[in-house]
Amino acid sequence: MSELDLGQKVRAREMLWRMGFSTRIDVDLRAADLPYAAAGKSNGPEPFTDVDVLGVAVTPSGHVQTAVVDCKTGGSSTISRMFWVRGLVELFEADSAFMVRERAISADAQQLAGKLGIKALTEADVAGLNERLQTDIPVAGPLLRQLFDKDAVGKVKIAGSQLGKKLRPLMTYRQFDYWVYPEHRQLIALVDALHEAKDELQSGNSVHMGLFLDCVWLYLLSLARCVGALRSSPHVLDLNMALSEYLAGGSLQLVQKHEMAELLKAMQAEKQVPGSVAVNVNPRFFEPLLELVMRLQRRGSTINDALRLLEFQSASILTKTRQFAQDAFGDSYDHIAAKLAVDVVEFLVAAAELPQGFVNVARTVLTSAPPEGR
Repeated sequence: MSELDLGQKVRAREMLWRMGFSTRIDVDLRAADLPYAAAGKSNGPEPFTDVDVLGVAVTPSGHVQTAVVDCKTGGSSTISRMFWVRGLVELFEADSAFMVRERAISADAQQLAGKLGIKALTEADVAGLNERLQTDIPVAGPLLRQLFDKDAVGKVKIAGSQLGKKLRPLMTYRQFDYWVYPEHRQLIALVDALHEAKDELQSGNSVHMGLFLDCVWLYLLSLARCVGALRSSPHVLDLNMALSEYLAGGSLQLVQKHEMAELLKAMQAEKQVPGSVAVNVNPRFFEPLLELVMRLQRRGSTINDALRLLEFQSASILTKTRQFAQDAFGDSYDHIAAKLAVDVVEFLVAAAELPQGFVNVARTVLTSAPPEGR
C-alpha cells in the first residue's frame, strides 16, 4: 500500500463519515482457512481481493447498509477497474460503491459507471464533497481528525501488526475469517477467538486494548445484523426461539442440533459415563447474549453512534493518545450510545473470560467526563 493510496483512503473515509457511516480501512477478503481443505501442499488460504474503505450504517429499519470505496493513484484503466469493482460489490453484497481516482474520469467511463451503479469520483470531487457535506460530528476537530490523517492512520496500522505469535489466531480471525464466515456464526466465533487469547490479552497494553475495542466494533456490527434478521423472524415475539434459530443457521439446523443433543444425552445415559458433560444447543453465554440483543432492539437507533465511538476509541488507544469520547465528539456525544458500547464490552469480557481491566478502561474512555479544566 503506497502512501498516496492511503491519502485517498483517509479522505474517502471522511466522506463516508460525513454521509453517516462508520468505517474500516483495508478489509481483506480471502478463502476461509478450513481444516478439511484439499490435500496437498498449500501456502494457506488464497486471497480474493480487498476493500480499500468499507462503510457501514444501521438504518432505522435495522438494515446494515454497506458502502465500498476503491482508491487508486496509478494509471490503470478506469473502465476495466469498474468491472472489478462491480464484482466486489456482488461478492461483498454492498449497497453502494465508489471509485476514487487521481486523474479526471472520461465521459465514457462515467457512462459505464452509471450503468454499473458505481459513483466515480476524482480526488477533487471527494475534497469538494467533504467541504459541502454537513454533519454535527466535529470531524475536523483536533481529536477526531486523527481518523482522517494519513500519518495517524499509518501508525494505527503499524501498531495493529505488533503482536506476539500467541495472538496470531485472534488476529487471523479479526483480519480475514470474520469477513468470510457465515454471519450467524460470528456471535459465537468472535467470543471463542477472544476466549482462546484470554491468557495473553492485557488491558494495560495499549495495542491489546485498542485491538480489543476493534473486536467490539466487529461484534456490535454482527449484533446489528442479528437484530435486523430477528425483526423479520417468524418468532419475532419469542426472541428466545428467534435467537436460537439465528445462531443455528435456520429452523432446520436448529431441529438437527436438538436431535443431536438428545442422541448424545441418550448415549451418555446408556453408558452411565461419570461426570458427563451437559449437552446444550445454545452457547454457554446464551442468556446474557439474549439480554444484550433485547437491549439493542430497544436502542437500535443508537447503534451507528456506538460504532463510531468504538472506531475512534480503538484508533486513539492504538496510537497511545487515549482521549475521552466526550472531548472528541463534543455536543454530538451520545451518552446512550456510549453506554450501549460499554454493554457490549461487558458482555464480551464476561463471555470470553477476559480481565476486568478491559471493562474499566472502556468505561473510562467511553462514558467518563473529562477532568475539569480541560
